[in-house]
Amino acid sequence: MTNKHYLALSAISLQAFGAGVSGIAILFAATNIAEVTGTTVVVACSLAGVALGGLSVGAIAHLLSTQRALLISEVIRVFCVLCLFAFDLELPWVGLLALGLSLVSSVSNANRWDILFKSPAFNNKKIYNIQQAEIIAGILSPLAAGYIASVYGVKYAYLSSLIILSFGCVAWFIFCSKITTFSKPKSNHFSGYAIIFQSKQLSSLILLRILTGSSVVIWSIYLPSVLRAMYGNDFPSFQGELAAMSAIAVALSGFLMRNDSEKQWTLQRFVFIAAISMFMHGLSMCIFVGMVKSYWALSLAALAFGCYVPTIRASIVQIGKLATPSESVSEVVSAGDSMVRIVNFVVSISFGLLLSLLKSDNERAALFFTMTIVSTLAALALRNLITSPDVRCAKPPY
Repeated sequence: MTNKHYLALSAISLQAFGAGVSGIAILFAATNIAEVTGTTVVVACSLAGVALGGLSVGAIAHLLSTQRALLISEVIRVFCVLCLFAFDLELPWVGLLALGLSLVSSVSNANRWDILFKSPAFNNKKIYNIQQAEIIAGILSPLAAGYIASVYGVKYAYLSSLIILSFGCVAWFIFCSKITTFSKPKSNHFSGYAIIFQSKQLSSLILLRILTGSSVVIWSIYLPSVLRAMYGNDFPSFQGELAAMSAIAVALSGFLMRNDSEKQWTLQRFVFIAAISMFMHGLSMCIFVGMVKSYWALSLAALAFGCYVPTIRASIVQIGKLATPSESVSEVVSAGDSMVRIVNFVVSISFGLLLSLLKSDNERAALFFTMTIVSTLAALALRNLITSPDVRCAKPPY
């Protein structure tokens, strides 16, 4: 690997680790401020940021070069974390900064992959190595955030994130100074919406993306409230451990699917395994809340969630790839992401409101399980979009 590859690897690893720490820390802070309401505000604002990011990426690309958009977004990310560290903020400001962090993360991610995919120096193997490093950072960051927040306080978690992201920002500046400027895209960014609405298969896929992804949103809201009720102020360390378990399951599932994709795995199997994983995820949480207050039940829920994420993502990506015109992939992906996040924003607020109205733990667990059943059925409904049962997922997107 050349210096350019090491710079990209270092920058993305630091970026993923620092962003993971600050993301977990801001959830802890919001939960401490207002419990379920605080968690809901942060999750909803984060989803709104992603939606705005999806809407703005194309417009920004017409105004700024890819490198400049990446660097500006990274500087803004560091500034947002600095504000979280330097000031004792009320919940509205915490939510606003969560929105800002999510928005700049969307812009940064879109531009960094655009740079790497268009650069002839980065072949598929090097891209895969970078993605694996990002996954490892995603496993370690919640553990680090949980430990630091529990032992030293949330402020020190912000400080750790600030230092790491600053080094990552420097690495990006050095990396961008070594590559040439890419031309700005000429395509119409908003054409993706028209393509989606004109295609019955893509429209159905977006609807099923919303339903299968709703369980990911509500897990982010429900889990902190359950852990806080059981473990008190020590809940950040337990949430960090469970997040790390999910990340490990994501990494292992992705690795197994990648290795066996050409021989054993089909889209039909992806969808079926995703549905089973989501059902086990919801059932484990119900067992934990209603029957056995065991950490093992929580661990099973986290692992099942980790198995669900890569299988459902692989299914959706491959079905979308088959249904999308090859010349319009970026527009359709960006438009689809923004549409899904906008609806998930509403789902998060609605779920948080219902959760705060329900006083019984069993009632809350029943609501959570109902939502996971909806996601399970939506995952199974994806099978109807697969035009051929023998369509093989040759290269899962990890």
